[in-house]
Amino acid sequence: NDAIMVCGSPQFLGNVTTSYQPTSGNRYRSNGNCSNNPSFKPGDPRYADPLTMPPNNVAIKAETDATQAGEGCLFTGPTSITLNAAGTMTVSSPYTKVGAAPNNCLGGTLASPVTQPLPPNGVIYVQNVPSASTDPNYTAACLTSTELSSGTSAGTATVQHPLGYPQKADITTYACKAGDVFLKGTLKGRLTIAADTNIEIIGNITHQGGSGGSDLLGLVANNYVEIYHPVDKVTSGTPAWCYGAVLSRGGDDYCNIKLPGSSTGLVAPSVQAALLSVAHSFRVQNYAYGEDNLGSIVLNGAIAQKYRGLVGVIGTAGYGKNYNYDQRLKYQSPPKFLNPVAAAWQIVTWIEQAPAYAWNAP
Repeated sequence: NDAIMVCGSPQFLGNVTTSYQPTSGNRYRSNGNCSNNPSFKPGDPRYADPLTMPPNNVAIKAETDATQAGEGCLFTGPTSITLNAAGTMTVSSPYTKVGAAPNNCLGGTLASPVTQPLPPNGVIYVQNVPSASTDPNYTAACLTSTELSSGTSAGTATVQHPLGYPQKADITTYACKAGDVFLKGTLKGRLTIAADTNIEIIGNITHQGGSGGSDLLGLVANNYVEIYHPVDKVTSGTPAWCYGAVLSRGGDDYCNIKLPGSSTGLVAPSVQAALLSVAHSFRVQNYAYGEDNLGSIVLNGAIAQKYRGLVGVIGTAGYGKNYNYDQRLKYQSPPKFLNPVAAAWQIVTWIEQAPAYAWNAP
């Protein structure tokens, strides 16, 4: 969708297209601080119409509507999902009402999560709590819960969030009725998880069969797909729930917060998935705060986003990157993953097919 910025003499061995269309000159450019002499073996870059994002992921939500033969799971409000290597999922979704949940998808609570099969069509959608009182999933007031413990220090205050986020001392905020997904685990099967709001990656997300098997996960958020990264604004000393050094940022001190039941934070998560942020980015929460000793995000999949998301500040805070494209995504897709209605398509290759029969065959 943009110009290719070139330094040095790289060789492009395949066809190259771009929607950068200057009034004259090349369809690539230098950043002004280096020489550029690229070699495009198949020929210079060709113009192609921009590829635009779909307006939202509502088409995926329709796959959970039993009245339209949808066999997916619809959950309401903040929802925790743990994918299990046995081909099941464990769900806590306190705003999801049993009588309103289609297709036998049960919500459960933080205290009593429900382990259930993956939906038959491989689609999960997490919606915001409806604002209309006539909706069967409507809830008037925010549900409260005890905040999550952090390391050796247990939370004691109540927060207006049914899953207990943010955890103790975390500066991050969450809306109590937002359609947010808190996700981790190992997927056996094929699944697309979409959210009205954000998808928070709170642990490793892997395929049971590895990167070369048949498992395939897609994550589609209207807003952010982001790595969970709680940090504390420290006023004095080093609190017991801090992990690593306390570092200054913008005149204030911050530290990474330990995960509940752990002595460390979320270190170098591994993510195997195709990621799509419709309106925002794939990023790390609070990427600029806390010590830079978290390792590199190991991502095997694909990223589509409206804006480039940040994951860290080199040598200061956050994560590094180890991103790898899952070559299977050239030919395969997670269930109902993309609605290409807003996409522009162009021919990139063609071939004449020899007829199976002569035109005048009987």
